[in-house]
Amino acid sequence: MRVWIREQNGSTIISCKVHPNAKRDAIGEVKNDQLHIYLTSTPVDGKANMSLVKYISKQVRTAKSNVCIVRGEKSRNKAILVKGKRPEEIVASLGLNPTL
Repeated sequence: MRVWIREQNGSTIISCKVHPNAKRDAIGEVKNDQLHIYLTSTPVDGKANMSLVKYISKQVRTAKSNVCIVRGEKSRNKAILVKGKRPEEIVASLGLNPTL
């Protein structure tokens, strides 16, 4: 059972841990029931949050307006809502193992 990603009212909630100031933007592994996401942007003035929304929307092939942070605006531990996408679609788009 995947705890880090779940469906809610036709949308998907992703539990993630963001690592700002990384060498490159990348999707990491699922560890401790969180998807680890690496971003090159700094966590200053919401830049990392904006980069996260942009990066996730690009990876799952949806508009930025369909991606929002629902928990953890000022934390590295976040919950991201992706509207109109099922968990299976997101797992496939991110290139992750479907059994995670």
